[in-house]
Amino acid sequence: MMSKSPKKAIKTAEEKKAVVSLTKKDSGTLVKKIAAVSDSTKSLSKEIKTMAKIFSDNQKVLISMKDMIDTLASAIEQIQKQSKQINIMEEDSQRLFSGLNQVRSQASLVTKLHEQTSRLQDQVNKITQVQKESPSSENIMKTISDNMASTQNNTHMIIKIAQRIDNIKENLDGISSKTEKISSVGTEIEELKKKIQSVYDKSEKTNIESEISSLKQNLKHIAEKTESASGIITELESIKGQIAQVSDKAEKIDSFGDKMQDLQQELLSNMARTETIQHLSGEVQKIESEINSLVQRADATAFVGEGLKSVQEDFAGFKETVFNKTNTIDQKVSLISELFKRSDASTSEFHKKADQLFQDLQEIRTVTNKSSSNASKEVVGLLKLSEFQSNLRILSESKYGELKDIERMAEQTASVVNLFDKLSIESEEKLSLPPEVRQWALSKMLDCADRWEIRFTDLFAVLIDKLGKELVKENIRIQQVRDIFGIRGVDEIRAELNLQ
Repeated sequence: MMSKSPKKAIKTAEEKKAVVSLTKKDSGTLVKKIAAVSDSTKSLSKEIKTMAKIFSDNQKVLISMKDMIDTLASAIEQIQKQSKQINIMEEDSQRLFSGLNQVRSQASLVTKLHEQTSRLQDQVNKITQVQKESPSSENIMKTISDNMASTQNNTHMIIKIAQRIDNIKENLDGISSKTEKISSVGTEIEELKKKIQSVYDKSEKTNIESEISSLKQNLKHIAEKTESASGIITELESIKGQIAQVSDKAEKIDSFGDKMQDLQQELLSNMARTETIQHLSGEVQKIESEINSLVQRADATAFVGEGLKSVQEDFAGFKETVFNKTNTIDQKVSLISELFKRSDASTSEFHKKADQLFQDLQEIRTVTNKSSSNASKEVVGLLKLSEFQSNLRILSESKYGELKDIERMAEQTASVVNLFDKLSIESEEKLSLPPEVRQWALSKMLDCADRWEIRFTDLFAVLIDKLGKELVKENIRIQQVRDIFGIRGVDEIRAELNLQ
């Protein structure tokens, strides 16, 4: 029995050793499998992270694409609106150009009108000078009244002389009745008779009645001339009506020149006719001299007084008519001068309106040029932006790249930013690159640096060199840098850009 027990003990020990060896082998395989599983899980986690990044990038790209599509749609709508406005402005400009051509074609008429109005003004000035130089109607009336007073005094003297002659005749009758008594007085009476006959002979020689008839004829001739002056007044009234019609229809410039020429001819003819009025003063002076001569020649007849009274009445009526006619002529000439002033004012207003039209056309041209240039600049900016985004997408989609590719991307972003700044300055409107596009470009560069395994220091140096500190500071995303490059990249950015 004692021999069997050690054998059993040996077997149990061997079995235990075999079990321990098997457990060690199984644990090693398990450790290896666990390590393999952990490696596979790590690789899967990395792949999941990359896929999540890809999906997030795709979502960002889709969001940016949506924003770009919206901006393009709004830009297209604005372009369509601006194209409609440009078409309307072109139509208006064509109309204005046609109006300008009409105004230019009528500019010669305006110059002719100026020349004709200046000539007419000169003629009116000449007429006024002639009227000023001619003796005034008041002076003529004074001289006529003085002469009439002198003629009245002369008529009184003639009447007294006639009364004395009658007294002498009565005395002669008394003397003839006394001839029988006084013979010596007969000779004296005969002498007195001779003297009386000589007086009567002198009165017959004077032919006062014939001179009075000639005076009446002269007065009739002067009255006819005053009738011609009244005809001149009617003609001046017709000229006034024509000038009023022309001033009311000043807008019809085409027919205005011909009417002004006709008016000029009529005024010249009327001036030639009004010159006859100037001769009235000379004729009145002649009449005064004739009346004075008649008064001097009148010796001793009572009939002369009656003839002179009729002449006085006719002359007073003539004086009144001449005074009235001269007043009416002065009024008509003043009205004509006022009408000419109105025509000058209308022409000056026409010139002002033409100047305003030219200024409005220039303003419209500048506005149309600005709007067309701004629209073209906006279109160019949008095209450059789409080209830039397509180039960045092409470069970022490549699996392999270098630092030179990132430099190229940074140069393209800098050129696009400068282009939009230039367009905003030229168009005087805010056309700067949107901040979303700038952030999108920087995020693409960071993703490419992570994929291409480029150091953050090199990437950050390129960004600051090509884009500038301000642009990088405003548009870089700290969270993205922390996720890709860690806390060292964030510290470097904060140290370089003075961020807290």
